[in-house]
Amino acid sequence: MAAKPLQPLVLDSIGIYGLNRQSSPASLPPQYLTTANNIMLDEKGRLTTRQGIKQVTNLISSSATSNTLIVKSLGEYKNAAGATTIFAGAGANIYKMDTSTAPYTLAAQSFSGGTTKTDGNWQFTNFNNNFYGAQQANKPVNFNGTTWLDLEDVSGYSKPNGVTTFTPSCLLGDFGRLWAADIGETRDVVYYSDLLIGHVFATAGDGTGGGFLDLKKVWSGDVITAMASFMGKLVIFGKNNIVIFQGPWDVSTAISQSSFTLQEVIEGVGCIARDSVQLIGDDIVFLSASGVRSLGRTIQQDTMPLTDLSLAIKDEIRTNILTTNLSAVKGQYDLSTGSYILGFPDRNIVYIFDFKAY
Repeated sequence: MAAKPLQPLVLDSIGIYGLNRQSSPASLPPQYLTTANNIMLDEKGRLTTRQGIKQVTNLISSSATSNTLIVKSLGEYKNAAGATTIFAGAGANIYKMDTSTAPYTLAAQSFSGGTTKTDGNWQFTNFNNNFYGAQQANKPVNFNGTTWLDLEDVSGYSKPNGVTTFTPSCLLGDFGRLWAADIGETRDVVYYSDLLIGHVFATAGDGTGGGFLDLKKVWSGDVITAMASFMGKLVIFGKNNIVIFQGPWDVSTAISQSSFTLQEVIEGVGCIARDSVQLIGDDIVFLSASGVRSLGRTIQQDTMPLTDLSLAIKDEIRTNILTTNLSAVKGQYDLSTGSYILGFPDRNIVYIFDFKAY
């Protein structure tokens, strides 16, 4: 048999399907990668090296403990004029980022008479020209554009009826109200504020004021981990369930309001990490106990089917879930690259999910 001449094989699509650690390497086509360190896909879906990193700010302070402080949260406050200010949570303080310097500096914010904060793992939200923050086992905080206060120190504050200590771990400012959930006493109840007043949660006798949604009537034995606004609907994540309400602008009389109704309950799948929830165009991405999930809305029917986005690295993701501090897990959507970034800080691992093709 005559030997055939060698033919070049052009691998112009090498790695375009991304990382796959679930299948046997011997059975994978060249469109999959078995190792993918420090790379990314460019705007045309081709492999390229990732950009480097650079220091953005100075150390938090000049004290001897500054190197031990870890920035665990970032939030961007937007005032009525549209100007923005970035705040960071670290240790027992919140820090304002001063962008007039190079590199930027971080200045500790003072809380006049406020309680001592136990950590910097805040969830920040903008609502009605105010900035709010919440984290587990801490009192929520408020920034009015000038002054930081514990929410309970804001003039006119009222906590929800029947609640002893109001310490929500997650917040959402939308639909004309501030929504708060997962307090130590009742981890399956969502509380909402008065219309356009983020510091009044008590229910008034005339039916106005704040109120609550008791999810014990919807699911059984679950706890709230996160909330999101999506397509004009209120999405409430538990660890093992997802609840979707429609008409959240008309919540003033709670579930008795005709336009505020329970649309859907997705059982068996929930969100296990508050800060993994990210809105990506017409979709929501979050970390579930089985991996990274998508809560997408179809055009054909009014339902929200779930899609698993991490099947190719399912076992690896599950191992990280079991061995990490879930409260430290962070997700972020990078609009410039079309990427969802999921980080496990205490594992020193970051995954990049490319959404440009979606």
